[in-house]
Amino acid sequence: MWYIPIVLRIVLINTIFPIILKGKVLQEHFTRRFFLQFFFCAIYACVLAIFLGQFSFSYTIGVIACIGAVNGLAAYSQWRANDINLSATSVFAFFDDAIAISLGYSILNESQYFTPNIGIGLIICCAVVMLFTVINYLKMTKKIEGTSYLPFRFFLHVATFTIIWGFATFFMRYFALKQVGVGTFILGWYSGACITATGIFLVKRGFPIKKELSLTVSTSNISLMLVVSVIIMANIWLTFWALQVAPLTVVKPIFFVSAMVIPALVGLFIFKEKKEYTKKELVLFLAAFIGAIYIATGYRG
Repeated sequence: MWYIPIVLRIVLINTIFPIILKGKVLQEHFTRRFFLQFFFCAIYACVLAIFLGQFSFSYTIGVIACIGAVNGLAAYSQWRANDINLSATSVFAFFDDAIAISLGYSILNESQYFTPNIGIGLIICCAVVMLFTVINYLKMTKKIEGTSYLPFRFFLHVATFTIIWGFATFFMRYFALKQVGVGTFILGWYSGACITATGIFLVKRGFPIKKELSLTVSTSNISLMLVVSVIIMANIWLTFWALQVAPLTVVKPIFFVSAMVIPALVGLFIFKEKKEYTKKELVLFLAAFIGAIYIATGYRG
């Protein structure tokens, strides 16, 4: 049943994880916790690959590790964007799904899964993002009144992770079609991401390395990030599983809807970001959700 990994991913990754990330992880020790997340993920990946009998050093793992290293940069940008504003990040993340869907149509020959509803939904979401950006600019330049606006660095972070993840999702589908084992894929993916996280940690550390490491391995950081790393591992495993049993242009629209709507609602109502927006911006959120529904109902399974 192809929908099992999709449902599990929606509940765990799109509902539970944003609450933990925004409410707990991002509150302090940002760079340390980011490093620990991928350090533990790399360890879990090694254990899983050994358990599945898929631990090896090969050209394929090297290629996947390179993609994983770039993914580490995307994850860092996504953390930064979520720290600024979770609900807006959820809407702007539309672009990584648009890239992945487009690549699926054009390169993987999955155009048979395209429907008018998907096209309409993509157009609506694209229009929402552009209008949201215009309104934010007008608020920033004081041409219209607003309680707050998104800083320029937010858009840089969003651009970074959406472009990278759009291509990364395409490559996940590509390797799934090539029958690359999940243990092999995860090993390469998180080995590469861990290298990037280590580099960021060394560059961004606030103290001499010995003191920085002692602060990093505090009990609170270790216990929290052990749990978070398990969730992250579940994310990549469920995503890869879903892409093994269903086409990218079926899976990705569903992922897009859940990744936009649920975290946006979490940000708006649980973290009280609703008060930061004008009425026009809240209407745009509603329009984005409508576009997402068009996409969700438009796939051909």
